[in-house]
Amino acid sequence: MTRTYTPWLLLVVALALAAIYLFPLYWMYVTSIKSGSEIFANPPTFWPVSPNLGVFADVWTRRTMPTYLWNSVLIAGGVTLITVVLGTGCAYVLARYRNPWIDVGLFAILMLQVLPASVMITPLFVGFNQLGLLNFPRTAVVLAAAAKAMPFFVVLVRATFMSVPRELEEAALVDGNSRVGAFFNIVLPLAPTAFWSAPSSPS
Repeated sequence: MTRTYTPWLLLVVALALAAIYLFPLYWMYVTSIKSGSEIFANPPTFWPVSPNLGVFADVWTRRTMPTYLWNSVLIAGGVTLITVVLGTGCAYVLARYRNPWIDVGLFAILMLQVLPASVMITPLFVGFNQLGLLNFPRTAVVLAAAAKAMPFFVVLVRATFMSVPRELEEAALVDGNSRVGAFFNIVLPLAPTAFWSAPSSPS
């Protein structure tokens, strides 16, 4: 009988925990469609008496939300593009040309990641000012965010490339591929598969 009720008990506990974690999100959306007097009502209402769904359209217009969303798309896309393009090549080089000093350098760079962003504001501001990038705020934000994300990306992708057997790449070079061709035709397609299958492969 205990085994019969255990799954249901676990399900109830999971649903209760999910409700606790999701309640702040629910309360935020419910509060956004309440009137001003109802927001500060005591006791509070868990569902608005007269919900005002037009507030979203009003905020979209008055707060120039399309501009903010477009800035987010440009910055996120720019950071992703720079990090993936430059970080992938850097990770491949560090995976193939191994050296103890490379590991030391990567460890030191990762340790710098724990620094709070407020510590780097002043150096970044001075550097961007000298480069004249303060007149291009989107570009400055993209470069700063990409520089922050690059080390962690390189470490993760480097481990992925190291899981690809070097013999496959050497065979591609013998067959006439260039180093770039071997990277795009052999290493890059096999990297995800080799990474996930590496722990289960015999040592």
